[in-house]
Amino acid sequence: MIATTLILGTGPTVLIAVLMLMMPSLTQPTLPLGVSVPASRVGEPVIGQAVRKFRLWVAGALVLALASVFALAWVAPVAASTVPVPLVLVLSGAAYVVARGGIRRAKEQEGWYESVPVRLTASVTGGHRAPVPFVWYIVALVILMAAGVVGVALYPSLPDSIATHFNGSGVADTYSPKSFFSVFGVLLVGFGLVVLLFALALWVRVVQPRQRADADPARSARRAHAQLRLMQGLLGQITATSSLLIAVSSLVVWLGPGEAALVNVGIFVPLALLLVVIVVFAVRYQRAMRVAPAAAPQPAPHGEPVSRAGAATSGLVASASRDARTSDVDPTPSDAPDDDRFWKLGLFYVNRNDPAFLVPKRFGIGWTINLGSVGGMALGIVLALVIVGAIVAGFVLPSQHGFGVH
Repeated sequence: MIATTLILGTGPTVLIAVLMLMMPSLTQPTLPLGVSVPASRVGEPVIGQAVRKFRLWVAGALVLALASVFALAWVAPVAASTVPVPLVLVLSGAAYVVARGGIRRAKEQEGWYESVPVRLTASVTGGHRAPVPFVWYIVALVILMAAGVVGVALYPSLPDSIATHFNGSGVADTYSPKSFFSVFGVLLVGFGLVVLLFALALWVRVVQPRQRADADPARSARRAHAQLRLMQGLLGQITATSSLLIAVSSLVVWLGPGEAALVNVGIFVPLALLLVVIVVFAVRYQRAMRVAPAAAPQPAPHGEPVSRAGAATSGLVASASRDARTSDVDPTPSDAPDDDRFWKLGLFYVNRNDPAFLVPKRFGIGWTINLGSVGGMALGIVLALVIVGAIVAGFVLPSQHGFGVH
């Protein structure tokens, strides 16, 4: 079962590394590695050097992780399938912190925002609601129900002991007495996952995230709508792919947990599909960021004055609350506020004076919560508890009750 160990070790590792390598291309040019810079400075050599350094470190982390997979696969299969992913994440995180530090130092030392007009022109309330792609959730349910039908048909002929735990080589090493839960437990988890992700899709449709700041509010609104549609599509496709992985996992247990070829195909195909889904999404997402600008707005008789970098962040709420469709817009070219102080490591947004619950991510795709708001803090705690619970369910409970893959 060496092939299974290699797939488990290399598949997720390559997937995460590819995401990391693509990430700088999925963010706005004015937010290199999560650092806010004026549009006139996006071509600074220090920015290009920082991005190249980040990607070089990620590539090096991938090579090191893959080397560890092949070095450990024959002697320590569990380590070979579990160590590479954390290794890539830790080294990529370190590369991100180090590389973005160079941009921040150059910005501060050279005063990139001095005398640069800034304005937050995006609307807090938005105005577009991306439709939920119901077809993907229907596909996910059909996949799980089809697997359930097969399970019901096979149930009488299944052995009295059902494989409920697999080691790092994909070999069953723990069995449980045949019962409804031991046979269909994984499928039940799959149905719960579909319901959870569908509820998340509905929530994203209802809760309107703030748009990105842009000198052209109309362009900002169109870009936000396109990105929301893509995010909804990605969520649905991930749901369908995850259901396929869960269904195949159940079929492997029922039809032959000792069949290496069946196990390998069951693991490799969903991972390959997930990689394709993410790469296609990344390409489409990058195109959506390059939405053409609308016609330049006409200056109002009494246009509001353009704020400067020093006062931009203190007026965040007041300027953000203006609707993007208003005609009272100063056509003077301006940049987004230099609000780095509200972004911890460029990843976590904490601003008690911002009423927005969801804000665009600075590094990555989609939106993140405002941890400075009461609702954002509550959701952050819930998500942390869910993550801890998943870790406990994935590593502690299997060792006690025999379910899972180690």
